[in-house]
Amino acid sequence: RVGNQVFVQGYMDIDPTAAAPTTTAIRISLPIASNLANAQDCTGTGASGQSTQQAGRILADTVNNEANFSFSAQDVANVGWYFAFGYKIL
Repeated sequence: RVGNQVFVQGYMDIDPTAAAPTTTAIRISLPIASNLANAQDCTGTGASGQSTQQAGRILADTVNNEANFSFSAQDVANVGWYFAFGYKIL
C-alpha cells in the first residue's frame, strides 16, 4: 500500500473445468477493502508459463468488490499463473 493505492501480486494454480476456448474467471479478494464502482477501478494482468495459456486480464468485480481475473482456457490441465493488479481505496 502506498497512500490510497494498493498493489497486489501473486501466483495461483488453476484447473479449468472446460477446454478450448472457454472463458474462465476467478475472483480474488482484495487485501484492503474498497468500494469498486467501475471496472477500471481495479486493473491488472496475469500470465502463465505454459505456451498454450498465455495471458489474462484483471478488472474490478463491482458487484462483489473483488478483482476478477479472466482468460480463455485452452485445455483442462493445471496451469500456474502469475498475476499483478492495482486499485485505489475508495
